[in-house]
Amino acid sequence: MKKYFYLFLLLVIPFASQAVQAQSKSEDNEQIDAIEDQEKEYQGNDIFKSIFLDAGYGTNKFGFGLGVRYWNLGFSFGLAGIGESIPHYFTYREGGNITPETAVDIEKYSSIHVTTDLYYFHDINDQFTVFGNIGYGVGTDSVLAHHKDDQSTANKNRLYAIGTETNSGITFGLGVQYFLEEWVGFGIGYHSRRGVYAQFNYFWF
Repeated sequence: MKKYFYLFLLLVIPFASQAVQAQSKSEDNEQIDAIEDQEKEYQGNDIFKSIFLDAGYGTNKFGFGLGVRYWNLGFSFGLAGIGESIPHYFTYREGGNITPETAVDIEKYSSIHVTTDLYYFHDINDQFTVFGNIGYGVGTDSVLAHHKDDQSTANKNRLYAIGTETNSGITFGLGVQYFLEEWVGFGIGYHSRRGVYAQFNYFWF
């Protein structure tokens, strides 16, 4: 009886082992197929999208920007001149208000500047991206000066408002971004109105 039992085991065990291996191989193939399907789906929708926020400092004091990216193009809206202080000044002068002809030591003080920019992004690899931007900025400068007739009086340090000037023109910049795997990235850049800035990015595909 034992001989038949051992013979049975010798016949059954190889077949059972092959069946287990076949089942395992089938499960592995299913997992590989699923991964390949996910990769195909990812590659088919591999359009980079992000929201970015930057904060910096330059000749116009503090500046901030908010923008979006879709594929390799982007757009941002920004403000500069935040924190710019204007010294105390007068709008009226006894003996005659100040004019451009009687003004000396003319100085300009920037107010808030508004900027809009278009971006082009170039992905060097999965982690690093470089970009350039060009746009337009507009703001108003307060024009202050001393009166030439006050130079030998006690009012020689008084500032008077001559008026305001619109300060507008082309803006430009460049920068680099570094992306992590957790859908966030960081960058640094330069903007002709907002100065040198640090940037935070949130991205997805």
